[in-house]
Amino acid sequence: MPIELLQELFQQGRVDQLDVDICKSFAPSKILGLYLSRAFRAGFMSVEVGEKCTPSVEIIFLDDTMQAPSKELGEVLEKAIVEEFRAKRFPPECIKADGPKVSFPYAQAIENSIVTNIKKIACAQPDVCLDEKKIPQILDCSSLHPDQRKAVEILLTTSCGFLTGGPGTGKTLTAGVWLEALKKSALSPVYVGLAAPTGRAAKTLAASLQKTFGENASFDVQTIHRLILSPFSHVPYNVLIVDECSMIDSALFAKLLKVIRPGTRVLFLGDKDQLPPIDPGQPFAQLLTSFPQGAKKAHLSVSFRTESKEILEVARAFLQGEPSRKHTGAVSYFNIKELGTLIEKFIVEPWERATTLNDANAALKDTILLTPTRVGPLGTQEINRFVHFRRKKNSLTPVVFLKNNHELGVMNGDLGILEKGHPLEHIYSLELKIPAAICPQFEEAYAMSVHKSQGSEFYRVILVLPPHAIFTPNLLYTAATRARGELIIVSENYPTSLICAYN
Repeated sequence: MPIELLQELFQQGRVDQLDVDICKSFAPSKILGLYLSRAFRAGFMSVEVGEKCTPSVEIIFLDDTMQAPSKELGEVLEKAIVEEFRAKRFPPECIKADGPKVSFPYAQAIENSIVTNIKKIACAQPDVCLDEKKIPQILDCSSLHPDQRKAVEILLTTSCGFLTGGPGTGKTLTAGVWLEALKKSALSPVYVGLAAPTGRAAKTLAASLQKTFGENASFDVQTIHRLILSPFSHVPYNVLIVDECSMIDSALFAKLLKVIRPGTRVLFLGDKDQLPPIDPGQPFAQLLTSFPQGAKKAHLSVSFRTESKEILEVARAFLQGEPSRKHTGAVSYFNIKELGTLIEKFIVEPWERATTLNDANAALKDTILLTPTRVGPLGTQEINRFVHFRRKKNSLTPVVFLKNNHELGVMNGDLGILEKGHPLEHIYSLELKIPAAICPQFEEAYAMSVHKSQGSEFYRVILVLPPHAIFTPNLLYTAATRARGELIIVSENYPTSLICAYN
């Protein structure tokens, strides 16, 4: 039975050779091991097995085009998983069970490390003490909304703060005033560090803080990956701001916490409703629900992006599982048959007009096509190929990096412009000019996956929803909130098809 199931899943593209190889080590609980392995690779640190499986087998065994297995296959899979779990014949060195919760020992060790170190940071007396009498006067001079001011007041009372909010709520602005109040009321020198999962996000955080401190202000800003590679046992800051925390997986978060010395004031920023990280774990979202003693959290609920108010309404409807087809000035809907015309108008023609790097950067910031999958006729690979052959001039091309390279300062998901037509081709990214020959793996980026787009913002987003694909509310919310001014939704039979995908 397990062998036949495995062969069927492999033939349908729902598992790969790595899954097959891993599966062998879980004998005789091969299907349970396969389910746990697929869940871990999909970002889940643990699963629960009772009468039903959580997360569902439909989500875990999607094929490359985001389509779920048939109802019959799903029922067979779930039955096999439940039976193997109840038999309790899995090797304990490979699978750890705690009631209905099942995980890898490695994953549990990471989660234990996060809990231990976040408690140390939250419970420690801060190295930088404040003259609290000065704080009200400092905040009176700021232009904060009452919602933001209350958040600053809360977060100044702890060594470990969490600031959450959707797009346009002013998280980095609030963090900037928090830092300003902290520096002006500090009773000892303040050494500030800034960090984020990607180079682009780190640079955006620094630029946002310069709006509070002035253009001449300089900050020690790094990616988290570079920060944890420091030769010192702890980072040399007594104040640390970490942005885009929803993008940080559990393994990276655990490494980050290890290099933060207790006594450091830490502020974590993020939007808990965005997509979970690509790698396993959702530590930021989990810490917001099981909060460490001594830490404080504040949530910003008022959005100040008046130009994208209608887009944010659609994004919130996605989260609530109540999509509607309401035409507004900023949101429009098209049938999948009209996709070619939209690509020609908003992607091919603007890039054909781009003759300078300034033109190309403007085109890159203007429009992106987002789709949930890489493969299939509506995946990023086919759409990028279509645009490539529609273009007559390809001297300036948008690209996205697919791997990290800390020495070059580029990260997986960073965008750039590939300049061709010279003896030595270059990629321009984050004010860097890098010879293409030494760059990590990259690909054209007229279209991107929703995961890759996290941390980016564009004026216009064309969101393609392939027929019969499965979409999570967080995926759709993340895609919609990449748009600053216009959202174009392209699908077949929207929103009926989307509601079916939710169910």
